[in-house]
Amino acid sequence: MRILLILLVTALLLHCNRTTYTAEDFPDTDYLAFGKGGGFAGTTTTYYLLDNGQVFLQTGLGDTPKQPFATIARRTARQLLRDYDAQLVDKAITAPGNVTTFLQRVTTDTTYVQSWGSADVVPDTALTDFYKKLQAIITEAKASGGENPQK
Repeated sequence: MRILLILLVTALLLHCNRTTYTAEDFPDTDYLAFGKGGGFAGTTTTYYLLDNGQVFLQTGLGDTPKQPFATIARRTARQLLRDYDAQLVDKAITAPGNVTTFLQRVTTDTTYVQSWGSADVVPDTALTDFYKKLQAIITEAKASGGENPQK
């Protein structure tokens, strides 16, 4: 009976184990990238939201290294990915401007990209509202020491 209890507790602990990524073993799929780029200097700021709640930051010109930025609740991260998949994949827009804002969802099968910044094109409010929500969540997470209190 004790052995069964020990096995059950061990299985539960292993099941709850969260994969933690580093810049070196960053996943190839299942993330949401968002940010802005362009302007006079031409630099890009990209945040990468993973389904486990980790947020990485990549800034600069070209292919600079990703750095850990913050962590949000896994439940919040997964809900954001589900919201994007359910509401935004069909909101096609490619209208770069001097400063371009973008969302990029990378899955196993497909990559979806929306980019806007042109003064001549107004993006769907669902895109801009979602982008603002992402920015608010990661700003709050960073301000609270890397952990977002939203559970």
